Amino acid sequence: MPSNVYLPQAGETVTEGRIQAWLKQEGDVVSEGEKICEVMTSKLVIDVMAPAAGEIFRIFAAVDEVVEVGKVIAVIRVGNETLDPEEIARLPERHRGAGERAAVTVPVPAATKAASQPEVHGVETVPPEGSRDILASPVARKMAEEAGIDLRKVAGTGPRGRITKEDILEFLARPQPEKVSAKDAPVAGEPPPFTVTKIAGVRKIIAERLRLSVALKPHICFEAKVGVDDLFTLRNVMSKRYDRKISLNSMIMFFYVHMLRKFPMLNAHVVDDEIRQFAKVNLGMAVSRKEGLIVPVIHDAGGKNILELDEIARNLSEKARAGTLSMAEISNGTVTVSNLGMYGVRNFNAIINPPEVAILAVGGVDEQLRLDGDGKVVPARYVSLNLCVDHCAIDGDMGASAVMALKELMENPAIAIFER
Repeated sequence: MPSNVYLPQAGETVTEGRIQAWLKQEGDVVSEGEKICEVMTSKLVIDVMAPAAGEIFRIFAAVDEVVEVGKVIAVIRVGNETLDPEEIARLPERHRGAGERAAVTVPVPAATKAASQPEVHGVETVPPEGSRDILASPVARKMAEEAGIDLRKVAGTGPRGRITKEDILEFLARPQPEKVSAKDAPVAGEPPPFTVTKIAGVRKIIAERLRLSVALKPHICFEAKVGVDDLFTLRNVMSKRYDRKISLNSMIMFFYVHMLRKFPMLNAHVVDDEIRQFAKVNLGMAVSRKEGLIVPVIHDAGGKNILELDEIARNLSEKARAGTLSMAEISNGTVTVSNLGMYGVRNFNAIINPPEVAILAVGGVDEQLRLDGDGKVVPARYVSLNLCVDHCAIDGDMGASAVMALKELMENPAIAIFER
């Protein structure tokens, strides 16, 4: 019987994926375990492997199409079996059963991603009105829709007259009648008034998740100005003692986790109508990279000291920028910290990473003058903290108390050291 290729589960909170590229086409022969497809999830890009050896008989999901986890995205014909066309046509409507084998997935390092995406031939998607009976590949249909091309005017050069990507490109290369109004037409010799960049790939997934967070999570944020002179003194002592430069962000994460012991309600997820409070703190740390934001996770951060947190954070940051994070290293976060201080930002409000209920935004170090106990003007260093919480789960008084507790810990670091 045929072997179905399903969109695999790529993390506990992942519910869908976007087809980034098909590496095999209909009619291609594949081996079991051979890479056939790349899927972009909300966490990273994964490779989908063939669950069996055979011929790619039909591909159901086009490039850039969003597919629900567990849906059939392709079918492989094993041997010379004859397949029922009606049964094959119904496959995209079904999910993987409990006894069926899922396709193998492997995280893909971002640095190895190819810049281009191969075209998928032979996949029929819903065409625009007026061209429903025209054979065209998904890429060709998508290009035609975006360019406003009527497929009935395009001559197909593929099998059975199928319209391919090359046919659309050739059609676009022909002189086209102008449809720009006089109002919008650029003045001769001047550049166009704007350029257009399509939101796609990682950026599109980030946008979708942030829209979801803003739509479903009423954010309430609390700012605290924290004196960090004593924290710098402790950092200098530890750096000399252990002969290494300790990150200020690692120290802030240590005190953040310590604060969560007193406010465990912030270490939670909101799922449907449930608040799931976790016993262990799995601390996510937002890392910026060229491909887009990613949040590696320090698991059981509450069981680690400052040195251990610093070492793990450095390793995760390096792997994030190299695109070599594993699925385990980006999964099961319970609370997040985001630091933009290195960019010179003084303070900002961060957007909560769903389904979490809290995120700490850390600004840069700001030097100011203050009066000491003797009334003398002395220099002092401050950091701005913004704790943003989901008001569905956290009340205002709790959020305010939590950020002030964190301020006290950071201004009196010995408290956390001795209470640990």
